[in-house]
Amino acid sequence: MLPRRPRLAQSSRVPIKCWALSPGMIKIMPVHMQRSIGLAWLDLPEANAFTRARALILRARIGIERRDLAMAIKALDGVDHEGALSGEFAYWKGRTLYEARQPLLALGWFRTARKLKPDDADAARWLAAAAYDLGDRSTVVEALEGVARLDPKDPRVWRTLGAIFLENVKYEQARTAFERSLALDRSQQEVRLQLAETLLKLGEAEAAKRELDRCEGMVSREKHAELLSESFRIKGDIEGLRKVVAVGLAEAPENPALLTQQATIDLADGQEDLALIKLDRAAKADPYRSQTFYQRGLVLRRLGREADAALDNERAASLAKSLVEMSTLNDQAAQNPQDPEVRYQLGLVCIKLGKPELAASWLRAALACDPKHESARKQLSALNHL
Repeated sequence: MLPRRPRLAQSSRVPIKCWALSPGMIKIMPVHMQRSIGLAWLDLPEANAFTRARALILRARIGIERRDLAMAIKALDGVDHEGALSGEFAYWKGRTLYEARQPLLALGWFRTARKLKPDDADAARWLAAAAYDLGDRSTVVEALEGVARLDPKDPRVWRTLGAIFLENVKYEQARTAFERSLALDRSQQEVRLQLAETLLKLGEAEAAKRELDRCEGMVSREKHAELLSESFRIKGDIEGLRKVVAVGLAEAPENPALLTQQATIDLADGQEDLALIKLDRAAKADPYRSQTFYQRGLVLRRLGREADAALDNERAASLAKSLVEMSTLNDQAAQNPQDPEVRYQLGLVCIKLGKPELAASWLRAALACDPKHESARKQLSALNHL
């Protein structure tokens, strides 16, 4: 779940390397000094044919740092995009368009920058950011894998790849990415938790438990209890499950996953009425968990309430169908990186599944592909994400 617009690349507020007036020399001038003395110092190199293009690109960079896009655009207009600095031009043109919230246009310039500057990790990072905003997951993955090759000691790249694979139900790839991230930095306890979740999706309960044991006390206790209880359920260890769920519910009594696990325990004890109470609470806490409705349907049938059981089975099937639809649409979005309609449909499916932040992300991607897509705009407005 993303509380705000996803950004895979962030502009670091580091001092800008400023070219001295004499060619071949570089001096450092911090941003706060540039603001205090203005930009008159750039006039001289801009007047010199030999240093003009580089000075204008520097002015464009300062404009982006200052959020003055008009300055950046005007400076870049004076640079020959096919000249000696074509790679730098393409990169900063892409950055300007991205800051102007035009990721589709920015994407093309970042691609050009990558082609002209294949060893520039920043160009790959920003290409990934623009592609992510457009829902072009294949380009995101390709760009981030490029970053990993160029900056092999950065664990954040593999962490991000793992999160994308997990979100798109590609569990084997997510596992590999999380493991590579941890190999570079074993102190990332949240990544270890994500790896455990991935391993459970793959049915590897013992491996998941080992990761959970390693991060115990260093991550969310509630999430840790959810995953640990699932590991015991998969192994069929009812006593281990009973202990974990009891502790977890004592701290988070309305957690839907733990309530559903408690219902499993109640059923094993032959207490269908108690199991139904837990499942009613779980469904109220999260009306989008298909497992809850499927399990409640089974309990209702055992209690002879066939009509109610049929409704729950229908609800569970509908949610499961939406998950399959989301996976299919994800593949279509990857194959059609400029198609607004498939992104709009993904937004609608995410709304059905109770994923408003993810829905907003896809609706924004639809609008990035087609700013006149009124249906996407209305849905986004309804989600209060405009």
